[in-house]
Amino acid sequence: MEMNRKARAWLEREFLVLRPAGKGHGRRAPSGDVGHVSLPPTFSDGDFKEWIKRFDRCCVANGWNEDVRTKKLPTLLECTALLIYEELTDGQRLTYTEVKEALLDRFARPEEGKRNLQ
Repeated sequence: MEMNRKARAWLEREFLVLRPAGKGHGRRAPSGDVGHVSLPPTFSDGDFKEWIKRFDRCCVANGWNEDVRTKKLPTLLECTALLIYEELTDGQRLTYTEVKEALLDRFARPEEGKRNLQ
């Protein structure tokens, strides 16, 4: 089933979709090509649970392993979210799963996170 033009345009804007390599389709971006990665908007405040789901979808689309996810995640955090990340212990920053769980836990209790930052 072919996607209609409107849906395809939305996907390309939203996720910077890579077109398959081959005749008439341009070329596939080389691994690590920054010009062709899917990224969610930066996160500062709001529904972290929904944002991290979107980040995970982008990671899958980019083919990022856990180590790359661990390194990329803080580059997309701003303001309060970045401060909360910086408050994590070294042990909480070891793996992507640990970082994600720690942040989900902190954002589930926003009043405690904000109180600790004051």
